[in-house]
Amino acid sequence: MAKEAFEKLIEAERNAEELIKDAQMRSKELLEKAKNEAKFKHDEVIKSAYEERKRILKNAENDANDKLKPKIEESNKELQNIKNIPLVSLNSLINKLVERIVSFSGNS
Repeated sequence: MAKEAFEKLIEAERNAEELIKDAQMRSKELLEKAKNEAKFKHDEVIKSAYEERKRILKNAENDANDKLKPKIEESNKELQNIKNIPLVSLNSLINKLVERIVSFSGNS
């Protein structure tokens, strides 16, 4: 009877050791799975934040372009007006300015 009890005790210890090994293996698997899920979620958050950043920058760029458009058009019109000034008028204007500068400085 003592032999039987001893064998049952040894078998129970083996079963306990096997249960412990299984539990350790399962915990390692669960930990690895959790790490993989955390990395996946982290990557998703980073990707989402990057996309949001891109969207915000694009909106800001579009807003800035919309605000600058009238100024650019006005500058282009002024440039065209300047380009359309006849060269003769420009030379005449330059001569008048030179005359004023010279007469103002007293070197006439």
